[in-house]
Amino acid sequence: MDDKHYLQKLISEGEHQQQDFKYKVQDAVKLAKSVSAFANTDGGRLLIGVRDDGHMSGVRSEEEIYMMHQAAYRYCQPPSSIKFDTYHIDGRTIVVATIPPSDKRPVYATTLNFVRARSRSIKHKRALLYSHLITTLNFVRARSRSIKHERALLYSHLIATLLP
Repeated sequence: MDDKHYLQKLISEGEHQQQDFKYKVQDAVKLAKSVSAFANTDGGRLLIGVRDDGHMSGVRSEEEIYMMHQAAYRYCQPPSSIKFDTYHIDGRTIVVATIPPSDKRPVYATTLNFVRARSRSIKHKRALLYSHLITTLNFVRARSRSIKHERALLYSHLIATLLP
């Protein structure tokens, strides 16, 4: 499979728990949020130079590549492992940054730590609440008669509020 088809395959998956698109890198601290979120959960990859609609716009400058390194090694504590693969497609440069799950959790982005939930990065305390609610809701689904229906609706509403 050539590089263009490989990237198109990744893009066709869309954004999800282990994949996020970044149109451009303007702030290493904001990028560190995504890096720490992947490192604190199951790992994942950032497709940098790809718009949310899947269009490959490309990385614009060497400064963006520098900021990607800064995000992982300067603004994540402990520094997160990250692998960069660069692809040149139709005159555009796309960077795939692969972040494995960290064995030194939690990884903080500056002073906050994040985790990955569905296709979003969320603050760790909120993620713990989200995880608890999902577990409770799964319990409700598994044992629908052991909890009142109104309580299940409340949990569903809280989850929808956390992750619209």
